[in-house]
Order: sequence, then structure tokens, then C-alpha cells
Amino acid sequence: MNEFTAVKMPVIYLAIAIYFLFVLAGLLRRGREISGPWWYLMRGFLPSWRFYHDVGRQPRLYFRLHIAAEQWSDWTMFVPRAEFSPLSLLHNPKNNLALLQQTLVDQLSTDIQRLADSSKAEQLVSYRLVNRLVRELLARGNATPAAYQFEIRLIEPLSPDDQTITTLISPVMPWK
Repeated sequence: MNEFTAVKMPVIYLAIAIYFLFVLAGLLRRGREISGPWWYLMRGFLPSWRFYHDVGRQPRLYFRLHIAAEQWSDWTMFVPRAEFSPLSLLHNPKNNLALLQQTLVDQLSTDIQRLADSSKAEQLVSYRLVNRLVRELLARGNATPAAYQFEIRLIEPLSPDDQTITTLISPVMPWK
């Protein structure tokens, strides 16, 4: 360890400790309920355990593409899959990204349910992020689409595919 690292590490630990104390003080000031803007400051450090609260429909992202002079493709469901290896117990960026992507779809579904009647889903930040996710997924494919579309469906656990509820269908978006 060089002299620069030896000086820098305690400063980083101190900054993290001050951050946690700041957020904890904000949580305690509000009372026993853990919600509001202070909770969002902690979300990066704590996993979401929301799946234990409510067993019900699971939001899933579906997308399709339109290749010039051809028909629309079938709807493709995006389900991130985790790859396990012993190294992933220590360092796991790919699986963390996959979990983040599914959490983003969950957040969009929650935002849509809370959306006021006069508001549009296209104005939501989570909508724009899911749109970027779909564009990234399509860019990984072999074909370059002329247009694309995505939708959010709520799926009952352990049920056939025909028992879904579509909560959002995006407009047809040109690929530029």
C-alpha cells in the first residue's frame, strides 16, 4: 500500500460513515415509518425485500420489433437470468445489473399504478429508462429494426401465459 492509498482510505470510510449517519438522522427525525426521500438515499446500499410483502402478479417486460418491409416479430419476454459461479459470491456485476433491470421494470409497473388519470406514462423517468433498456436489448440482436414497441404485463405466478393483464403498451417508436 502506497502513501496516497493509506491517506485516502480513512477519508473514504469517514465519508461513508457520515453519509449513513446523515440518512439515519433523517429517518429517525421522521419517525418510525421508513419512507420518503430519506429512504431513497439508502436504496443503493440495501436490497429490496418488497417481494416478501405481497405475493401477486409479477410485472414482465415484453418487446417486439419491426424490420423494414417485413411483419412485426412476436412479443419477446425479457427475463434476466443469473449465471452462478463460485466467483459470483465475491464479485457479481452482471447479475447485479440483471437484478437492477428487473427492478426497473417493477418500478415502472408501480409508477403506472400510482399514475394520476391526467398524467402520461411517457413523462415518467422509469418509462424513459425502460425505453432505453429495450433499445439496448434490441441493439444486442442481429437485426436492426425500423421500429419497436414494448409493453408491461402483469403475470400471475404459476399460471399459463393467457392469464396476463397488460398495463402499458408503448406507442410504435422509430429506430433512429
